Amino acid sequence: MLKTINRKHFIDNKFFYGFLILAFLLRVIGINYGYPYIFNIDEPAIVRSALGLRYNSEIGHFDWPHFTFYFNFVFYFLFIKLRGLVQIIGARGILENIFPILWNDPFVFYFITRFLSALFGALTIIPIYLMGKEMFSRRVGLISAALFSVIPYHVYISHVGVPDPLLLFFVTWAIYFSYRFSKSLRYRDIILAAIMFGIASGIKYNAIILSIILLLFVFYQLKVSNKINIKVLKDLFVKLIIFGFISLFTLLLTTSEIITNWDIFWSYKYGRGFLWQLKLNSGPLGLNEYPQALM
Repeated sequence: MLKTINRKHFIDNKFFYGFLILAFLLRVIGINYGYPYIFNIDEPAIVRSALGLRYNSEIGHFDWPHFTFYFNFVFYFLFIKLRGLVQIIGARGILENIFPILWNDPFVFYFITRFLSALFGALTIIPIYLMGKEMFSRRVGLISAALFSVIPYHVYISHVGVPDPLLLFFVTWAIYFSYRFSKSLRYRDIILAAIMFGIASGIKYNAIILSIILLLFVFYQLKVSNKINIKVLKDLFVKLIIFGFISLFTLLLTTSEIITNWDIFWSYKYGRGFLWQLKLNSGPLGLNEYPQALM
């Protein structure tokens, strides 16, 4: 992916790096809020499921896809091994006096997840800047990066160990590569867009709906450039089939239990089935239900 991004976008761009650093600082400062209590109801679902992978590789519930759990587990695993190494060499006492949170289980794992949210929330500025620059101008890219770095809700949600900051990171890259494909019609760009949408769908199912943006970009560019002909449409159809296949394949890689536990995935089992999440947990409320739900 990095090879497709021209390095000249970032060379000698002090403003961009300034906004990136600002975004990270705004999101990382205060991520220990609530300690020692956890107030967000979604954080325990991620931390407990990710930690559970140490003992059982099967997650067994599909209210969310599984990429977030595996992603966090990688960092948990590395942290546990490094912490064990520190204990083996006898340096625990020194580090624990300086950073007592390192041995404060389970809160340290909430801290790791929150740090990842803050980090990838800040890194989302990169595709936003690139998109603004390529669609309009360098100035628009910088303005977009500046606004995103301080947007209040994203700063807030990036303090919490929930899937949304990571989701937006991959969705934004997916939209960026979708735009690049609409301009170039190259296999490389549509494959990268498909992978990004597939990973995003492995974080939250509804991310795949946003892939409609790819079609909107493509047909707009074809209309503007007046390149609509049978040959172009046939080539485009093949590439869209490849896009769909790669997106689905990537989703299944992130949540392979869809295949192995299909009976649970395609069910209304409370807190476990995809249909429970789709129809019962995330379904729209009727007008008579809103007043009570707002309480």
